[in-house]
Amino acid sequence: MVTKFTLFFVPLIPLSTKHSLQCTWCGTESSIAAQQVDELLGRAQAENMPGWQQPAATGGDKQWPA
Repeated sequence: MVTKFTLFFVPLIPLSTKHSLQCTWCGTESSIAAQQVDELLGRAQAENMPGWQQPAATGGDKQWPA
């Protein structure tokens, strides 16, 4: 959320920025630190890339097929 200075209902200058996460299921909201924003955005973008898959939970030193 960005708070901006407005003049005649026109937003001009950003005054402060607040970062938060909101659950899409229940609507609960929690504040997060500005340092966590880049990490969370990068993680979300990586998960939405085509061809991305979560690594399977396997034991041992199995190798991926070439």
